[in-house]
Amino acid sequence: MSGFLDSIRCSECIDWGEKRNTIASVAAGVLFFTGWWIIIDAAVIYPSQAQLNHSYHACGVIATVAFLM
Repeated sequence: MSGFLDSIRCSECIDWGEKRNTIASVAAGVLFFTGWWIIIDAAVIYPSQAQLNHSYHACGVIATVAFLM
């Protein structure tokens, strides 16, 4: 499963093989940051418990603990 994109040729002049881990790490970090940005933005726009249930932050907290582990 780790090499299911190896047969796809997007660009033959660029060798992504050695940079695949770096690109995956940067993409994961960007997605992680974007998730926290969205949930913090939603908490600022809807500060009361009636508008936004604050238990939705549990997903981000669990993801952060998993990220740090």
